[in-house]
Amino acid sequence: MGEATKTFGLGTIGIDASEIGDAPGDKFHGLVIRLGLLRSFFERNVLRDYLHGGDFADEVFQAAASLPCDRDDVGEAMVQMAMKQRPEVDCSEFKREMIAHGYDPDAPKIDSKFLAWMRNR
Repeated sequence: MGEATKTFGLGTIGIDASEIGDAPGDKFHGLVIRLGLLRSFFERNVLRDYLHGGDFADEVFQAAASLPCDRDDVGEAMVQMAMKQRPEVDCSEFKREMIAHGYDPDAPKIDSKFLAWMRNR
């Protein structure tokens, strides 16, 4: 058998499947952005407390569907994921630049924003 998967309808992440065929690019981009956020959280183990028996708790998907986010939030998650996939030596200069601009790469704001959103919904 393959690895465990969790299936869910597109409505779970805020997409009406009847609109997909005629959806303007913004709806598709919204879906891709939210899936990218979830992937980043998953790959960086941000959601470990919400993983039960190989499946994420439903509130993870509900929160991802409704999280107010902007391009900075999404960019932060993608940068974190990219840095996790590269050797530390490749990322050290980039991290120094981030710190110089007031950003802590070891404590991404999007992670705490998402977890707080889940708790306070």
